Amino acid sequence: MDVPYDSYVTSPFIPPTILGGIRFLYGLYALITLVLFMISGWKGANEDASSFFAIFAILSYFGVIAYFLTAGVHTILYSRGRFPLAEWARPLQFMHVWLLSTIVSFPLIITAMYYQVFEFDPVSTIDSLCYISMHGINAAFSLFEVFFTNAPPGPWRLLGLNMLLILGYVGIAYITRDTKGFNDTFLAAYLAILFASEVIAFAVLQCIMIARRSAMDKLGWTKRFVYKNGFQKVNTMTNECIEV
Repeated sequence: MDVPYDSYVTSPFIPPTILGGIRFLYGLYALITLVLFMISGWKGANEDASSFFAIFAILSYFGVIAYFLTAGVHTILYSRGRFPLAEWARPLQFMHVWLLSTIVSFPLIITAMYYQVFEFDPVSTIDSLCYISMHGINAAFSLFEVFFTNAPPGPWRLLGLNMLLILGYVGIAYITRDTKGFNDTFLAAYLAILFASEVIAFAVLQCIMIARRSAMDKLGWTKRFVYKNGFQKVNTMTNECIEV
C-alpha cells in the first residue's frame, strides 16, 4: 500500500504549523525533563551511570526526545514549504519510520508496567515531575501520534526489529544484575513481560492506526491539511521506499 510522504507531517485535525509546534515543544519538554532527572532525581537516588543506562524507561525516553524534536522540525519546515524528510536517503527515512514505531509502543508498555511492578515514591517535587513525565505524559503523546496525526502504520517487520532492541536491552540488564545484584526471578519475569507486551502493543497499535487511516480516508480528512503545491520533488514515501 502506498503511503503519501506527507502523512508523517500532517494531521486530519490540525494544520502542520500547530502540529509541528506541539511536537517540537513536547520534545523540548522531554529533553528538559531528562536533564532535570539527571541533575536532581538520579543524583538523589544515589545511583551511578551504569544503573542509569540499565533502565529501559530512560533508554526509551531518549528515543521519544529524538523523535519529537526531529518530527517537530520536519513538520514546521513542511508548513513553510520545505520537507527534508522526503529528500533523505532511504536508510534515513527507514530509521525515522522505525523510531516512530518505538515511540508509539514502548512508552505505553513502560507506563503500564511501571505502576504495576514498581512503587511510585518520589522524594521531591522535581523527582515527582520527572517520573510522571517519563511514566505517563510520554504515553499520552504516544497516543497523540496514534490518534491525532496521519502517521501511518509501519511495515510489520518493524516488530522484529523492536524485539531485537529489547533483546539488546536484555544484555544490559544482565550485566547490571551482576554488578548491582538484581533478583534473577524478578528480572526474568520483567523481561518476559516486556517481550510479550511489545508483541501485543505493536499489533494493537498497528490495527488502530490502520482503522484510523481508513476512517479518515472515508471522511475525506486525510488530505485536509496537505499542501498541494510546492512539493513536486518527491511524490510518495511508500513502504517500498523505506525498505532496507
